[in-house]
Amino acid sequence: MIYRFVLLSGEQDDFLREIEMEGANTLFQLHAAIQENCGFDPEELASFYLCNEHWEKETEITLIPFDDDTQADLMQSPIDRLITHKKQKLIYLFDMFAQRGFFIETIDIREKTDEDTESLPRWTRQLGEAPLQFDEFYDETIINPEEGYDEDFDFEEPDNDFYEGDDFEEKY
Repeated sequence: MIYRFVLLSGEQDDFLREIEMEGANTLFQLHAAIQENCGFDPEELASFYLCNEHWEKETEITLIPFDDDTQADLMQSPIDRLITHKKQKLIYLFDMFAQRGFFIETIDIREKTDEDTESLPRWTRQLGEAPLQFDEFYDETIINPEEGYDEDFDFEEPDNDFYEGDDFEEKY
């Protein structure tokens, strides 16, 4: 079976990608293709989520196991085991901290024919620029170990005047 997926971004209106994959391909191969196509750092964590028709996350499919739960699906799962019908929805999170990602929808599932001679996965449509892998806010707040900490930063107790008085208790 050949699966065709469309990827959309909630933050880049002109971003659209379509990719075809074989059912025996894994979600890890889809993950790697997305990372390469968008110019993302492949060392960063990412997850897929199988979603219902309202894009509500149901099942997380992770790159690596996060706990002792051996029942968790990993990205090594073949696509044909997880994707069962057209219009099935997934979310691919590429920025785990800011919960940013792509909306992915299965737009076609068809039998492989003799005319399908190109190797898969393959991108069939690419429009627009990919969003940055990390939100600029998070890029600015990450501490570079080579630069060290800001020596002028005051690690002492904060001024507690903000937390005292009637105004604070009334507001919170």
